[in-house]
Amino acid sequence: MERHFRTYRIGRIGKSLLIVTAAGLALAGCAQSGLLPQVGNPFKIAAPATTGAITPQKADPRAELIKATTYWGQQFMKNPKDPQIALNYARNLRALGQKKRALAVLERSRQWAPNNRELTAELGRLAVDTGQLKIAKKLLAEAGNEADWKTISAKGALEAQQGNYKAAQALFNKALAIKPGQPSIINNLAMAYALDGQAGRAEELLRQLVKAGKSNKKIRQNLALVLGLQGKFDQAREISARDLPVHLASANEAYLRRMLNLPKGSRHGQAARAVSTNKSKIMAAIQASSWQTDVTPAPSQMASHTSSAGQPILLDPPGE
Repeated sequence: MERHFRTYRIGRIGKSLLIVTAAGLALAGCAQSGLLPQVGNPFKIAAPATTGAITPQKADPRAELIKATTYWGQQFMKNPKDPQIALNYARNLRALGQKKRALAVLERSRQWAPNNRELTAELGRLAVDTGQLKIAKKLLAEAGNEADWKTISAKGALEAQQGNYKAAQALFNKALAIKPGQPSIINNLAMAYALDGQAGRAEELLRQLVKAGKSNKKIRQNLALVLGLQGKFDQAREISARDLPVHLASANEAYLRRMLNLPKGSRHGQAARAVSTNKSKIMAAIQASSWQTDVTPAPSQMASHTSSAGQPILLDPPGE
C-alpha cells in the first residue's frame, strides 16, 4: 500500500498512561509502520478540559462516557486485534475529543484487519475530521458503502475542503436522502453553500435547525458566521451570545470585521463585496472548524470500572 505518512512509535505504558492492573501492563517500545503521522499512543486516554488526574466517580457531565471509554480501553489492551473493540474504543475517545488517540487505535487495529470496511470507513471519516485529506480520500474510496450516510457526508466534507463545493453539495444532499433532517448533514450543506457564495441559502438552513431546536453550539456559531458574512452583525452578535460571554461574542464580530476590513456601520452591500474580495480568508475561517461529524459512543458492558486489582482507572490531564 502506498504510504504518505511517517512512522510513529508506541511507547511504554508507564505511570502517565491508563492504569489497568496494580502491577501495570508494559508494552515494549516497538516501531509501527504508521498510516497517519504522530497520532499518539493508542493505549492512553486523556480527559480533556480537566486540570488533573480524575477518577470516573468525580462529578463530570461526561462521567458515563469516561467510564465506558476506560472499559473499552481495558478491552483493547487485552485484545487489540478485535476490530469491534477497536471501533468502540476509538469512537469513545473521539467523543471525548481525543482524536489523535482514536486514530492510533484504528490504525493499529487495521494492521490486523486491513479488509474490514467498517474499520476503514471509520478511519477515513476521522482522517477527514483531522484534516488528513489525502489519506482520507484513499480510505473512503476503499471503504465504499454508498448506503452509509456518515461516509457519504464525510466525502462531502472532503470535497468541500478541497474546494469542490458543487460536488460537496451533491454528496450532502445524497446523505440527506438517506438520513432526512440529520442536523450534522444540514450544517455541512449550509457551510458548503456559504463557501460557494450562497450565504443567504446557508443562513436559511441553519436557522431552520435553530428554530427546530436541533442546533448545538457549533451550528449556532456557524449561523453567526454566516450572518456576519452578510453584514448582519447585530443578529450575528445576538446568536453568538447564546453560547459565549458578551465580550467574546463582540470579539468574534470585531475579528470578522477586521478580516473583511469593514468598519462599524457597514452596509450589506459593502459586506458582500468584502466577502468576494477576501474569499480566501473566509474559506480559511469556515474550513477551520465548521464541519460536523457524527460519532455514537459505545456504552460500557460492565458495572464496575476498576482494575483487576480493585484500583480505579485514572485518566490523564489534557496532553494533545
